[in-house]
Amino acid sequence: MRNNGGVEGTYSTKVQVDGDTEKSETVSLAPDTAVTRSYQVTFNETGTRTVEVGDKDRSVTVNPTAPDENTALLIVVALLVAIGLAYVYMRD
Repeated sequence: MRNNGGVEGTYSTKVQVDGDTEKSETVSLAPDTAVTRSYQVTFNETGTRTVEVGDKDRSVTVNPTAPDENTALLIVVALLVAIGLAYVYMRD
């Protein structure tokens, strides 16, 4: 946000996702100053979303996340247990 004027100004901004406001903020700026703001929005579902900030918008695609290391380790352990049980069962 930038205040190019000669007097202090108050500016409101909001982040919208698919038309719903996710974040909003009001900022006061001294004359001839600028400020940068960052916002983080978490998406809980996959799919394409429209994100709007001020008069700018962008489509983003949310993809499923990869499993974390603990999940991968659990899968490996489960596979090893299954193989071990199959081996014991086949020996008998």
